[in-house]
Amino acid sequence: MFINSKFQILCLRKAGWTYHQELAYFKQLIKLNLLEKELSLLEAQEIYASLNFRHKPLNPFIRTKFNYEHLNQLSQQSLFILDEDFPHAWQQLAQPPLLVFFRGYRDLLKQRLISIVGTRSVTNYGKCVLPLLINKILNKNWKIVSGMAQGVDQICHAHAMVYGPMSTIAIIATGFKQVYPKNHEEFQTKLGQKHLLLSEYLPDQKAKRHHFIMRNRLVAGISPVTLVVEAALKSGSLITANYALQANRELLVLPGRMTDQQSAGCNELIKIGAIPIINLQDLSQELDRISTYFYPKFPLV
Repeated sequence: MFINSKFQILCLRKAGWTYHQELAYFKQLIKLNLLEKELSLLEAQEIYASLNFRHKPLNPFIRTKFNYEHLNQLSQQSLFILDEDFPHAWQQLAQPPLLVFFRGYRDLLKQRLISIVGTRSVTNYGKCVLPLLINKILNKNWKIVSGMAQGVDQICHAHAMVYGPMSTIAIIATGFKQVYPKNHEEFQTKLGQKHLLLSEYLPDQKAKRHHFIMRNRLVAGISPVTLVVEAALKSGSLITANYALQANRELLVLPGRMTDQQSAGCNELIKIGAIPIINLQDLSQELDRISTYFYPKFPLV
């Protein structure tokens, strides 16, 4: 039996390897010029044996434990970094995802994408302004990416779902059979039917603390621009904003009053060079500028 590099990474994922362990295996394939070659289980075991880990992970290539049918099913539900329709923007990241599972319409990945993040504790001002921003973005034929968290994320996804099918992408920090937070179960199911759900994690994987930070890098990295709408000084949204800056992405920010705790992080981002969005015309102009550079084949709306 011979398996390609996508199946090999799936084997590692099933065996519980960490992202950094998978990446080490992937880099070894590159070093040995084997990335695009199908390997026997024995050859894959030899690569496994050549890796120097402080704590050796499980060997996933033992024939008696190898379930080809299950791996094939997972393969059909996932995007590999070498696949033609894998997001090019992710390939540019310092820590690119090697394998991402999907539910829904993956053609959304070919559209113009903007990532929107913000506080879980949205203020009345945020609840008033956010729908205006979302409608402007969708009317200009951009699609919205967010992380399915409470607050800004949920508002973004919900408004996009009302706008019409194939309008939003949710990148989640669990497997598809797990839901976090629990009250998003119906919401997540509906989104996966008419839009697109993405996850780095196997279907049964529950949420772990570090998953949310890893998810944030994907939210920031998948699009050329991230919009931050309300974020406190210690908000997780600032982690996403930092990922966007590290990946040389555009960063747009909704400013707020100096007395508003939920705008303190946003104002700090503006202080270090993020672009403030003070009205809908600003947003429209910035999207047109970014589209001309990153999406030249798309007509401006």
